[in-house]
Amino acid sequence: MKSFLAYDKEDPSVPIGIITLSSTYAIYNLGEFGTMAEFYAVPEYRSKGLGNVLMEEAKKFCAARKWKKLEVGAPTEKNWPRTIAFYQNNGFNKKGPKLRLDM
Repeated sequence: MKSFLAYDKEDPSVPIGIITLSSTYAIYNLGEFGTMAEFYAVPEYRSKGLGNVLMEEAKKFCAARKWKKLEVGAPTEKNWPRTIAFYQNNGFNKKGPKLRLDM
């Protein structure tokens, strides 16, 4: 797993954003690829470019690992249109819903 943290410029001890990436494998993806488990920005730092900075770091990491895909589970467009738009503006495409088994 790899994590990228962002900190406040005024107070570098205050974390303001995170993105976490993991390696996984699947035949349908022809082997290894990446999954994004968490992508979060503190609300008052949203819509200020922080998400784009974190996403660029994630893309660089994926390229260095030679992953051809990065997947993320996202909420429905009906409830979270800005989130979906953000991912699409960063090159993500819709690929259907995910299901989860809670243990």
